[in-house]
This record gives sequence, structure tokens and C-alpha cells, in this order.
Amino acid sequence: MIKTTTINMKSFLLSFCFLLIGAIAFAQPIKSYKLDDMYATADEQMELGDYFNALEWYRNIYKEVKSADVALSIGYSYYKMRDYENAERWYSRVLEEDIDNIFVEDRYSYGKVLRALGKEAEAKVEFDKFLALSDDEELRKLAQNELDGMAIAESLAPNNDVVVMFGSEEINTGNGEYTPRQYDDKTLYFSSFQRRKEIVLDGKETDFHAKLYKSEMTEKGYGKPEPLNRKINRDGFHVTGVTFSKDKRTMFFCRQTLQNEAVISSNIYYSTMGSDDWSAPEPLQVVNGDFISMQPSVGELFGEEVLFFVSDMDGGMGGYDIYYSTINGTRMGTPTNLGETINTEENELGPSYHDGALYFSTNALPGLGNLDIFRSDWDGKAWSTPVNLGHQYNGPYDDYSISFNTDGTKGYLVSNRPDEKKKKLKSETCCYDIYAFELRQLDIDLLVGVGELVDGKEKALKGATVELFDMTVEELEDKTLEDEYRFPFDLYSERKYQVITSKEGYVSDTIEFTTNGIVEDTKIRKKVMLEVAPDPNDKDGDGEPDLSEYTIETVTINQAIRLNNIYYDFEKWDILPDAEIDLNTILELMNEYPDMVIELSSHTDSRGTTPYNKDLSQKRAKSAKDWLVKRGVVEDRIKAVGYGESVILNRCVNGVRCTDEEHRFNRRTEFKIIAGPDSIQIKREIKKDTYNGGKQSTGNILKRKDLLKSVQGPIITFKENHIDIGKLTQGEKSEITFEFENTGDADLVIDLVTACKCTEITWPEEPVSPGESAKIVAIFDSAGMEGPYEKTLDIIANTDPIVVEAKFLVDVVIVNK
Repeated sequence: MIKTTTINMKSFLLSFCFLLIGAIAFAQPIKSYKLDDMYATADEQMELGDYFNALEWYRNIYKEVKSADVALSIGYSYYKMRDYENAERWYSRVLEEDIDNIFVEDRYSYGKVLRALGKEAEAKVEFDKFLALSDDEELRKLAQNELDGMAIAESLAPNNDVVVMFGSEEINTGNGEYTPRQYDDKTLYFSSFQRRKEIVLDGKETDFHAKLYKSEMTEKGYGKPEPLNRKINRDGFHVTGVTFSKDKRTMFFCRQTLQNEAVISSNIYYSTMGSDDWSAPEPLQVVNGDFISMQPSVGELFGEEVLFFVSDMDGGMGGYDIYYSTINGTRMGTPTNLGETINTEENELGPSYHDGALYFSTNALPGLGNLDIFRSDWDGKAWSTPVNLGHQYNGPYDDYSISFNTDGTKGYLVSNRPDEKKKKLKSETCCYDIYAFELRQLDIDLLVGVGELVDGKEKALKGATVELFDMTVEELEDKTLEDEYRFPFDLYSERKYQVITSKEGYVSDTIEFTTNGIVEDTKIRKKVMLEVAPDPNDKDGDGEPDLSEYTIETVTINQAIRLNNIYYDFEKWDILPDAEIDLNTILELMNEYPDMVIELSSHTDSRGTTPYNKDLSQKRAKSAKDWLVKRGVVEDRIKAVGYGESVILNRCVNGVRCTDEEHRFNRRTEFKIIAGPDSIQIKREIKKDTYNGGKQSTGNILKRKDLLKSVQGPIITFKENHIDIGKLTQGEKSEITFEFENTGDADLVIDLVTACKCTEITWPEEPVSPGESAKIVAIFDSAGMEGPYEKTLDIIANTDPIVVEAKFLVDVVIVNK
């Protein structure tokens, strides 16, 4: 039989084309293979660069033989797939226990993984240890390069002159987007699979190649991408690397074939614009040959239009180098290597030219991540030493393929950096998306002054924390200045901002303002006066805390519980040291009750926007889950759910001024049993709360009487929540009805049901009583669609969890195509 292989289409680490994995044929189930054959197959797939299938084999081997070598092979597979969180988990299992330094060479890739996760201090330890122990000169050079890059990252300014944003949810799909180039002010060309799900090579899938698309700008942003004609997007080839001549009459691009992560062939083509469309393409002469040529970009040298491109042709510096060839109509000049100022023995990629400067990415120069974008200026005779573009443009991940609009104020780049708007498939960092950037056009400065009233007079208050939240792009910048009370920030025009000011022992304050309508350089000044917070433990008002609140007691719980015991700093999701005590308690419970499955549900305070808080809480829940999984808990036994600001435990809802301590009370992670034993026992000494915010709260284990009651609340129970409506002819509409019953013991109130723009939804507006049945009706419009789709309805209600899903499947076909 043929094994179905699920793959995540993404770009090749070096050439940034596309990763493909072929299906593997099996004559029998994996478990029936002999161990030696399993090792041989896994190693073979690794050698072929088929990391997905290699991973599957190694994981099955690990079930039989829990050896360090196999664990490291699993970690390396995840690393090559850019799933850094899983890679860290498997590497750490071995290397943190490797006190005899048996696995020295693996510490280099482990350091790369840690750096990609932003754990620079831990990465430095691994690189230092590797350099002290390894005699591999090539890897030693790369490790030192990483250390030099970390030093550079610390020395670079924050770079507030540019903002980089997730490009467009209409364009980015999760399966990989590449080489964005603006044709004009309203048209963007790029390469993509345009698949929102993983592509499965099961022998039935034939259209799995990347194509060139274009998207037109509308009032609401970029519209639905449309593939270029079939003369450009030829069957059997991946089509990418689009660029245009200065007069926009000629388009250059490349066609490629791949085998796993190896580019088998890549040639550059050109096509000319006719009366209404692009002509049938022709391969360029001279720049193509028995070598790889890809990633073309039009520029100018010596007063002539030239084509920059990437190639591994003979005579280069090593790896992939950048070349140029003079454009004379459709005839090309002899390719010329840009020389050792630009090219190295490693890889140079993604060239683009703007206003006398060459932009490109390389993994050979010290930088902020694996691939960074650099700039080199042309003085008419030679290139200047490349300069790292710095923060925002670059980060811990891969950043490349930058391009600019005509005046250089806006542009695009490609990155696998995480973003809350990304459509995540295998991991947050596996795949590449298009990001937009914009240079600051106006000099808008904000100065926040923080003070307090003392005896009726205003006095500077030093050591406060000021968070500036950009509500338009949902980005946060915070500053704590111990010896200062004035906080400077750089702003962008046409944005909405929120300033949150806090200091321990004071009531925090929040103000909002916009920069809409500002047309010239402006300095904005805001003054915030904080009030001293009353001591919640001073019950009798004598100025001294009531020490009786600090008694110790033992809590025994014999039923399903939820614990509010893990807290976070504002806008952070790192596990604080105090929380590890409580996570160890959960770890002990998971070991004591091996069939128990729990939900880790994280919550934020009310500051920030609702979508931002939802994403932040999901990261917090995942960080707690990762802590437990890293210590041996099976991943499937923990469900991490982020509830955002939907469950506030005290008075600190939107618009209410609270102390940071009051807000912190809501920044918590809870857990509850969702499968396994009906009851468990916990015995632990706790310290009663130091602040209750109106409810009983903190301590190593929190006991809340209202949660100990056996209350179900409303429960949505569908008759069927996954409906297959079969085939629809493009343009047809279909009505899908989801019948459900409230099987809980309280009224069900549905606030909102959302889905794609192609679906209209109606739902009960009145409360649904316990035992009562109702319907959610979705009308799906297939106009403009083609192929199979799975659509999800998110039902937001007063249930636990607050979001319940229902799905429908549809296959849209075009008649007489």
C-alpha cells in the first residue's frame, strides 16, 4: 500500500524555493519492520533531506529504543523543519544530561535552536561549550559567527524608523509565500501555493506546485490573489522569483524542479506584456546552463539596466553567489560575479536593487538571526562593506527577499518570524510569509512625564513603567527608567495609541490618543499623575499590615478543581520562578494520576485589545504546557487554551483604573481535569493571599469555593458538528444547519458566530434553556472558489470554553473547465 504523507510546503533553507516530500511505499505497517530496517530507512530519508518522513521513522524507533542518538536525530529533524520549540525539547533531553560531553557536535545546532527562540543567554552557553570542545573548524567558524552576531544585536539601536507588519491575511496562507514585488501602486506579484491546509501527497494530488499570483489593492486591502496565465505557470514546475524591468514591459521569473530540499534545476525566463496579458515565456540565454540560476532582480550598474541573480555556477566564492548580467533587450551580457565584498563561501540570496544600493541576505556575516538582510552601496566603481539593516528588518529567524516601492518609503520582505495573524501549520516558524514595512515619514515624538501629588503639589515620580501600545498594529513597547521620570517614544502617523503607566504601590493609569491628521513634525507631551495605592492588608487603617492574614493552612481537595496559581508580568509569557513551585505540584499530580488529562487555561488582564490578549494568553498557556512536557508529561494529556480577557476576577475590566497588583491578579493560568479520574487529592501547605482584589486569591495552591461546586453551566451538544456537503458547482450556494441542544444546567447565550466572508450565519438571539434544542444556520457562497475547503464556525458563548467550533466540508468544482 502507499503511505499517505502529510507535508507542509515551505522554502528550502538555502535556495528558498520549495520543500517537497514524496510519499513512501510500505508493504506492511511500520511496527512490523525490523529495528535495523527502521534505522536504515530513517537514515536514508535524513540523507535525502526528507525530514518529515525521517522524523516519523525516528519517532517510531524511539518508542522501541529510547536512545540519546535517536532523540538527537528527532531534534535535528525538527530543527531542519524550523520547528524550534520541538527541536529544543528533544535536544535538551540529551544535552542537558550530557555531563561527559559525548555529543559535542550537536551543541552547535542546539545553540542555533535556542537563539531562534530568543534564548540568547542559553545559546551563548552552548556555543561557548562547543568552541571549547570541538575540533570541527568549519562549525567552529560558524559558532563564532553566531557569538559575534549576538554581540552586534546588543549594540544595534532599536530602529524606530521603520515598522514591519504581517503583510495580508488574504495573501498569506500558511503554506509559504515568496518574492513579493510591486508591479505598480495597486498590484502585487508574488509566488505561493495558496493553500490554507497541508498538502498531502497521496498519489491523488497533482496540483501541488507553487505558482505566480497577483493581487489588486482595494479599499479594504489586497484582494483575492489570482494566478497568472498557464503560459507562465507551467504544470510540473515551481514558479517563483518574479521581478520587472524598469519600464514594466518585461517580467523575469524562474521555473524550478525539486527533490525534497534539493533544487534539481532552476532557470530564469522572461515574458513581455502584450495588449492585455503576459506572453509565452522564453528562457534567458547566457545566464542559464548546467547550474542553478534563480531569484532575478532588475537594477542598474554603470548607467545600464542589469539583472542581478543568484547562482552556483563554477568560479564562484562558494555556495550560492550573486551575479549580474547586462540587459540588452532579450539578450544578456556575460554573467559577472559581484566579488568578495558581497559574496562569501556560504550563501548570498534574495538580491534587490534600489537607489544605488544592493540589498541581499546571507548566513555568512554576523547578524541577528540565521539569515539577515544587508545593504551595500555602489559608488560607481565598487561596492561598500555590507551593513546589517538592524532590528525590525531582521530578527532571530530568517529574513530575506526585501523590495521597495518607487520612492523607497514602503516595501515587502519574506520571513518565517512568528506573528499572531499567521496561519500556523506545523509550527509558528516553519513557513514563510510576506511582511510589509513602512518607513517613518513624520517625526512624531511622545514624551510621557510621570508624577505624583505630595501635599497638594506635583512631584516627579521616578522608576515607573510606561507601556506604549500601538492599537493599530497591536505592538507594544515598554520602558522602565529607574532614575528618570520622563519617557520618550517615537510615534507613527495615522495610528491609535494607548499609554499604560504603573509603579509598584501606585494605582496604574491608562490614556488613549491618536496621531490622525498630523501632517508635520510634532512633539506630543502627556503628563500622568499616579495615586498611592491603599495597603489591602491594612484592615484597621493604622498604617501597619494585618499579619493574621499570613497564616498557613493545609488544603485537601477530593473533586475536580481549577487552580489559580501561576502569574505573569505584564505582556510577558515567561514562567516566573515562583510559578515553578506550583507547576511542580501539577507535575506530581500528572505522575500520580497517569490517566488524567487537564486543560491549562490562561487569562490576561483587560489592558490591550481583545485579539492581542487572546493571542497573549494562548502563548502563556502554551509556555506552562511546554514546561510540563519538557519534564516528561505526554503532550496529548495537556490542552492549552487562552481565554484572553474574557474572565476577569475582580473589578479591573476595561475603563477601570487599577493598580498593577490588581491587574496582575487576572494574569494567571488555571488548570482543570477534563478526562481521567473523577476526583483527585492535593495536600500542600499554602500561604493565604496578600491581596484578594475582592476574591480569595493567590498562594502556592489557590482554593476558590465557587469553583469547587459541581456546576456545569451551559453546554452546546451538537447533533453533528462536522458536516460534509459534498460537491458544489462554482457560484452555487448551500445551506448548512447545525442542530444542537443545551445539555448543561444554565441558560446558553450565544454572543457571536463567525466564519469566512463566504458564509452568512444566523443563530438564536434569545437564551437557550437547559434541555432546549436550537439551530445555527450557515449559507455558504462558492463564488470565486475552486477545490476542497474546510470551513470553521467559531461559536462565542457563555460556555466553558467560551469558543466552540463547528465545521463543514465542501468541494467546489468548475463545470466544463
